Amino acid sequence: DITLTPLGEDMQPETSNEGDLALDQGPVSRYPRPSANALSSLAIPTDFEKQKSQDAIKSIEVYLGELSERVAPFSYLRPNAELTHCYKERKSALRLLEEHRAVLAPIRVLSDDALNDIFTAYVDAQPHPLPRGYRPAPLVLSWVCRRWRAISATTPLLWSRVSLRFVDNLRTPRAAVTSSVACANMLGHYQSRSAACPLHVAIKTPDLFDLESIYDQQDAIGKFELDMLRLYIGTLAGAAERLKTLDIACPTSVLEKIYELLSARSPDFFPSLERITIESDAWWRMIGGSRGPLQLFSVAPKLRHADVGRGADGFVLPWAQLESWRGSFPSIAQFVDLLHRAPNLVRGTLLADRASSEPQARAPVRHGLRALEFTSCSDGQFEKLLDSLALPALVDLRLYLSHAELGPTWPPRAFARFMQRSACTLHTLALDADFFHSTAALVEVLGGVPSVVALECSERGSPLYACVISSALLERLTLGPATAPGLPSTALLPNLKSLRFMGSFWEEVPDTLVPMLESRASGAAPLQSFYLRLDPWPASYKGGRPALGGESADVVKTALVHTALEIEIVDTRPKAPTFLENLFRSKTSRMPHRPV
Repeated sequence: DITLTPLGEDMQPETSNEGDLALDQGPVSRYPRPSANALSSLAIPTDFEKQKSQDAIKSIEVYLGELSERVAPFSYLRPNAELTHCYKERKSALRLLEEHRAVLAPIRVLSDDALNDIFTAYVDAQPHPLPRGYRPAPLVLSWVCRRWRAISATTPLLWSRVSLRFVDNLRTPRAAVTSSVACANMLGHYQSRSAACPLHVAIKTPDLFDLESIYDQQDAIGKFELDMLRLYIGTLAGAAERLKTLDIACPTSVLEKIYELLSARSPDFFPSLERITIESDAWWRMIGGSRGPLQLFSVAPKLRHADVGRGADGFVLPWAQLESWRGSFPSIAQFVDLLHRAPNLVRGTLLADRASSEPQARAPVRHGLRALEFTSCSDGQFEKLLDSLALPALVDLRLYLSHAELGPTWPPRAFARFMQRSACTLHTLALDADFFHSTAALVEVLGGVPSVVALECSERGSPLYACVISSALLERLTLGPATAPGLPSTALLPNLKSLRFMGSFWEEVPDTLVPMLESRASGAAPLQSFYLRLDPWPASYKGGRPALGGESADVVKTALVHTALEIEIVDTRPKAPTFLENLFRSKTSRMPHRPV
């Protein structure tokens, strides 16, 4: 590539129009363009096309250099017809140069097999299900050129991931019919293109599919809704045999219709299904007691992972083969019963979003669970959970509060009993600091888990009370010299490699944070990563004590730049408006209102 002086405003003269340029005013396009087939497709060029483009690139680059040299001495002239002609000539030559370079682009020489691998990697990198605004990978690739469209159409693996989202503002059954027809056709198109590949399907249906909320009578189905269900459910049921993952958000009535249709065909509904994610109103089914749990996924020989959300007690699953489960139960006893039925469960996530007055379990259940995440919204449930379990294989424990205003609910003694009963070696621990009434309570808990290598603490409490993640905690985390020869340091968590703090902190925190991180940045087991997220104080807080901001937190990075520690600081607080923004707002607020 050669550097060209742009013939723009900097080369346009400001004074007289004296003199004339003796430049050739020949045709603007003096070099041949690549063939139309080479430009409209990323097909591999022939040897003749390659040589033609290589010769054209050399000639155009030489011509552009000569053109810039000839025009530069006359930059003092006022624009005239000849300079305008040179500008057009240069612009046309640059466009032609890019066309010939595109013919020789490295991606053109890749074989179809190599492109298949690249396309497949692109599809795997896309999130599933696709967020709003994302375009499906095979459609994006098909729009590039004829060659890519042919490769995409003949690569079944590209069509194995389907994300369908119905229009949100469906106001009438007829509009729902139109949307369902489009989604059913799209699902059928993906199903045919994907050949025999396993399918990953994600579908979000509108509330209009919930027929029970439209009609007073349960079995009353209108013509439009009936057509809609038959088309949509029939297409989905037709793909059931090849489903590998299913992520569906819909009312329970849709799942019931799918179950009725599939049960009439074969007892083996989902022979290849391995993972399900369901968002539904199934938990409403169990309130009145008029219906039992749905049997749709009870027979799935390969199902290993289930996420049923709030409808946990509304589904019958093949419990004995599950390896991971996520859901919500109104009582701890139901989760304990699940562990009895799922002996192979490795990861469990329990969302206790409803308070219960259940009695304490008689004997703790012993289970091989390796990862447990528990989120509660009521006092006392954490102690009930810990006193109900004995998990000797546990390595990952995450305990969260769903509401920060509950106040301290953490039972340190119950945690100590749980750790002693389980005799497990924790590697990852995530806690809400809002559990604890003081830093000493958190220090007591951390002192009982010296094996932890990854710690995450978040605090969303009120600034009117003493912070739990404070300088006192950082001092206890600071590694120092041994108290006596041959004795280990008294610091907490000596094996820590990853540390994450999230919340609102006082401005003096870096004074103890920097020494703590520096003490752990070297040694036999150094700290490898530190993450700090700064959240705003509640809007009700009007105190004058300064909070830690992004500018002050950057001192941590500067002080530890000489270490190998990876530091990430994220400031989620709203930024203060600049002087120009305030000035603009004051100007616009004074503008008179003009009625439309």
